[in-house]
Amino acid sequence: MLLAMCAGSNFAQGTDSVAPKLDPNTRKALNMQDQSAYQLAMRYNDFESAKNKLYNLIVRNPEDLRYPELLGSLYFDNGMSTSAALVALDILEVNEKSIGSLEIAAYSLEQLGALDRALPHFERLFLLTGDNFSLYK
Repeated sequence: MLLAMCAGSNFAQGTDSVAPKLDPNTRKALNMQDQSAYQLAMRYNDFESAKNKLYNLIVRNPEDLRYPELLGSLYFDNGMSTSAALVALDILEVNEKSIGSLEIAAYSLEQLGALDRALPHFERLFLLTGDNFSLYK
């Protein structure tokens, strides 16, 4: 078991450099391709293809939070509360005032029955938006 944990941690450390360095033009072209494929997949309600294209975009553009936000929304809209909550919590570590991520985290954690973890997100959501429903929750 210890060997498996060590191997897993070595793998996790090595994944930071998986994405090759691309010149800006190639990166832009690949991003446009993946964004077009994502939009087409969403048009045809192909959740798996859309999700895969978002993962490509996230790996290629780790500093751009709009792709994880789209992924969190995709998970939330498809009833995958656990995945939606995990993505939203990761975004909130980087940007604690992301209203969309606060909503997804709060409602997803509530759906999972983690009410004590959802409460602070509802409170922050109310403080940022003034939405009385968040205060009610």
